[in-house]
Amino acid sequence: MSLIKKLLLATSLSLSLTSCSVKMSYQFLDEALGWQLGRYVDLDRDQNKLAKQFIDDFHLWHRHTQLPLYADYLDQLKVGLNDQVVTAKYLHDESNVMQDLLDQSMMKLLPEITEIANSLNDKQVEEVVERLTKERKEYKEDYIDASRSELKKRRLRDMKRYFDPFFGRFTKTQKKLFDDWEAQLEPYEELMPVQQLNWQKDFLHAMTFRGQPEKLQAELKQLMLYRTDNWDSELQRRLDYNQDITFEMLAKLFNSRNEKQKARLAKKFDQYAEDLRELAKDS
Repeated sequence: MSLIKKLLLATSLSLSLTSCSVKMSYQFLDEALGWQLGRYVDLDRDQNKLAKQFIDDFHLWHRHTQLPLYADYLDQLKVGLNDQVVTAKYLHDESNVMQDLLDQSMMKLLPEITEIANSLNDKQVEEVVERLTKERKEYKEDYIDASRSELKKRRLRDMKRYFDPFFGRFTKTQKKLFDDWEAQLEPYEELMPVQQLNWQKDFLHAMTFRGQPEKLQAELKQLMLYRTDNWDSELQRRLDYNQDITFEMLAKLFNSRNEKQKARLAKKFDQYAEDLRELAKDS
């Protein structure tokens, strides 16, 4: 995952529906963005001032323009998940809608990210590279050096943790769906470090355009969107396969719900949508 994509994950806090409190999480959006930025590079006083201003401006824009969109989308998604037979295609299409919403935030931040990147000196660029190198090492330790049983446990834990707020107690049938899904996943982790290194090389290439803001912004746009057009073909095949079986499993999972579980999801989505609309009004 790219540096800037990680930065932007904080902007989707209001879509992180597993949060115990959308309101509480969203109040710290600006701090989360600043913290993420600070993880990768130590900014000087002027850069920090610029970063704080554009993060504050982004937070206000996001609150005013995006939160109502998220609330409306949740209303629509609730109906789609509860009032029809859920298909893998439906879930895939909805994931694209969510990506489009995230991309809007990415593009809003692009000019300011470009301004910060344009001001980085060589030492600061080296800091970013050092952090990316450290993350590749951590990824290897966590996902490549880990045993098969450790990976299985982690995958199941993460997937169940994400959906638990909307299901409550999983049935035996639903637990088996998770287990069968995990057993079918194709390993891809050992292929990721090369792709991560390629992204780092693209980042360094983009940094050669410091002093040429228009060209730099064009390069950063490609990094921020982080599409997979130039990925290794075998890695792409495995990721596509895993995505397909994941959507298939999730469709079965949603279709296996009882009425109590459907009511739980509806209540959660209604509360999230209400919180988002209230936050938007406070802007």
